[in-house]
Amino acid sequence: MLNYIPAMILIKDAELRPIYANEKFCHYFPFEEWKNRRPEETFPPEIASVMIAKDTEALEKGYCSYEETWKDKYGVEHVLFTQKFRIEVAEDEILLGGIIQDITEKVKAEKELEKYRKELEKLVEERTIQLENTIRELEAFTYSVSHDLKAPLRAINGFAKILLNEYAENLDNEGKHYCRIIAENALEMGHLIEDLLRLSRVGRAELQKEEVNNETLVKSILNEIMNEEQKSKYQVKIHKLSKVRGDYILLKQVWINLISNALKFSANVSDPVIEIGCAKKEGTCEFYVKDNGVGFDNRFKGNLFKVFQRLHNKREFEGTGVGLAIVKQIVSKHGGNVKAEGKLGKGAKFYFSLPLEG
Repeated sequence: MLNYIPAMILIKDAELRPIYANEKFCHYFPFEEWKNRRPEETFPPEIASVMIAKDTEALEKGYCSYEETWKDKYGVEHVLFTQKFRIEVAEDEILLGGIIQDITEKVKAEKELEKYRKELEKLVEERTIQLENTIRELEAFTYSVSHDLKAPLRAINGFAKILLNEYAENLDNEGKHYCRIIAENALEMGHLIEDLLRLSRVGRAELQKEEVNNETLVKSILNEIMNEEQKSKYQVKIHKLSKVRGDYILLKQVWINLISNALKFSANVSDPVIEIGCAKKEGTCEFYVKDNGVGFDNRFKGNLFKVFQRLHNKREFEGTGVGLAIVKQIVSKHGGNVKAEGKLGKGAKFYFSLPLEG
């Protein structure tokens, strides 16, 4: 039985003399040369003293284990995991058992893994620093360019209005039309820059987490952004909304963007309905804003949360194509996800999930 065990087996008597070894042990080491001899009779003093200490520990305590390095009878070095234990054969007969496993390949693999782990950590650290620097440079560039563009746009818009107001008699209808287009496009560009700045600020902002009462927040937003005509026209259903921990200012922006979209894209429906609710799912709370407006082609829903991506003509519905990108960035900073569902002419439903514990 011992010969079939995939480990080296060595048994010594109470005087620490080897008396038995299985075939696997004999394959590696010259058992016949060591048999019936104490350690100091076989090995140099420095090796014998360590062996005697471990053997004695196992006999006294009942068990000990350790790693050691040995050369076999062919001169090949092995890393061994040795377990020694006390065997009570009879009341007056004690033996010392040993199970020895060759862990050379395991140790070698662990060293290789450790080497690769350190190299990977170093590479990840270097790449992370590079990425952080790139992000900071990109944010600074975006902020700088956006900020610097505002002044010339104000000038363009201002001069276009001056032409219309003070030089109208010198312009024909086509000239006035072009001036209005210049002013409108300058204004639209200004809104786009404001949204880009907002997106840049969201990227740099540190979260200031607190308990957010979403029900109260949504009701205040609806009261704030809906005019009297909309309040009388729209049917708004607000279901129970869970409280979460998050950045109040940023989450307010999420709700504003989603509710504003729902109002905008259902404006042309005769009986517009907006539904707002949530559901708890596996440690998260998934909120949604649903409308029965123009909807969108569900095949292109993956583009909705990208900057400048629009699924509707801006002549039909105004906007810069940045609002949903801001929603995604804010929700991602909170550790959540966003998604959308829709059908052309059948409305849309936008979801965002937030961790219940924050």
